Amino acid sequence: MKLLGFFAVDERLAPLTGLDDQIGAFSRVVDFEVFPPDLDKSLPSSAEQRRLSPV
Repeated sequence: MKLLGFFAVDERLAPLTGLDDQIGAFSRVVDFEVFPPDLDKSLPSSAEQRRLSPV
């Protein structure tokens, strides 16, 4: 068995490409790049998270 390097992402993902990849199927239909701006607005910033943290 060939040892894969830590950053050999393409080689690590190759066995998964033949499987039923639901995210891959969705990504061909849904443009996921439209979501980050809305998520950035709705999620607290790291400064707010530190302020709201119970620790």
